Amino acid sequence: LLVFSPPEDAEPLLKSPSKKGKRKQETPSTLYESIKPPTSIPLHQYDNFRGMVQAAISYSQQKDLAEERKQQLLELYYPSDENAASPQEEEILDVADKALAYLQKNTVSQYLRTFLTENSGNVRKVMLIWACNSFEGGRLYEQHSRINHSCNPNAVVQPSDKDGQRVRAVTNIAQGDEITISYLGLFLYADGPTRRVQLAQHKHFICACLRCTSCPDAAAAIPCPVCHKRSGRYLDEDSQYDDEGSVVYAIPTMASHNSVECAHCHETTTLEPSKPNHPLQLSRTVSQKVLTHLETKREPNSEIQEEWEEQLLQLASSCLGARHWTTNLLLLMHLDRSLKNLSSEMITTGNPPDLTQVAELIDYLERLVRYVDYLSLSLHFGHLLGNVIIGVARTLVSLGDHKSKNYAAEWLSKIQDDYVAYFESKDMQKVVETLAVAWEKGDDDKDEMMMQEDDDYGESNKRAKLH
Repeated sequence: LLVFSPPEDAEPLLKSPSKKGKRKQETPSTLYESIKPPTSIPLHQYDNFRGMVQAAISYSQQKDLAEERKQQLLELYYPSDENAASPQEEEILDVADKALAYLQKNTVSQYLRTFLTENSGNVRKVMLIWACNSFEGGRLYEQHSRINHSCNPNAVVQPSDKDGQRVRAVTNIAQGDEITISYLGLFLYADGPTRRVQLAQHKHFICACLRCTSCPDAAAAIPCPVCHKRSGRYLDEDSQYDDEGSVVYAIPTMASHNSVECAHCHETTTLEPSKPNHPLQLSRTVSQKVLTHLETKREPNSEIQEEWEEQLLQLASSCLGARHWTTNLLLLMHLDRSLKNLSSEMITTGNPPDLTQVAELIDYLERLVRYVDYLSLSLHFGHLLGNVIIGVARTLVSLGDHKSKNYAAEWLSKIQDDYVAYFESKDMQKVVETLAVAWEKGDDDKDEMMMQEDDDYGESNKRAKLH
């Protein structure tokens, strides 16, 4: 229906004085950055506030929008003052009012000022419709924008052409069953409280899907406090990494997460808020630290960010173990960054990667696959891990020897038929096909010394324990 992005040739729209007091031309990127939320806007609503202002400006520029399309747009869901059913909806209504007032006060365009005066009701609706229904890039669709959320979705939305989207099933869907997608991005793989907070703050509802209300919350699993005693707040090393798969886990069985139950000893451990080193209190404290980090925008790949993420990963792993969502989302970020750094280093130096480092990357990947499998979602693990699996395969192929290339093919076989063939672009499918058959071309001349005869990546004892 509409893409909420102001045209690049739009006249200056908002007050943005330069050092000499002149107003500079606004482009879509600088316009967003120039929008300054007032102090009355909660920090977690800053993005919504800026997006609403930009959506209103974009709507005002749609001078050729057909009346039929305008009506289709305005028929999409938005909370109204009459039917606001929750504090989350009331909050976003207040943000919309303040965004409209901000725009009316700060516009320097006579056309925009007149448009806002004559169409304030519809502009407010459009702001709310954008906040509740838009996809990445501010895109709205008549049908796809109506698809409901589930924390265990049976479909995903993918780009199909320049501004189009397609919905593709990720599992069998019976006739008459509702099609659902995820609104959560990476947080789909977090625990229930984190998912509900994200949806409440950014989509303005409390999720009541089956995963949130009826299923044990596997993403919040911690080593059983009864079966695995701690030294203070920390787990012993075997319990942290669970390399042998011998750790037994306790899982919250209620939405409150005030208690966990172990499937092995059947003991229940209840939260004791007065004890900061209590396992459940640690889970809340560490989860909040990780959530704050993931939500805070920083310069990508900065040294400070890398150091802080490694410290958080060590904290999450040592306090909450290998099956907790905080450990695994941080581990995924660490793996992704490590692969990029390794690729850059190989391009710069022309040297093959260090075998110990490659073994560590594979160790990370194996842990992540175990975690996603443990969640038992309908989504194939390739949706989360496809890019890093391909990155690991590239690294293995770069070693050049037959064994490494064959191991790359083994990893790619886990995603090629069930994920890549259906959900990746044609270009990426070709890349995977090329990597998967690299082992058939034999060893490179200089690769005989690259691997020790009895080295086994899958069973490497070079564990990635960050200190």
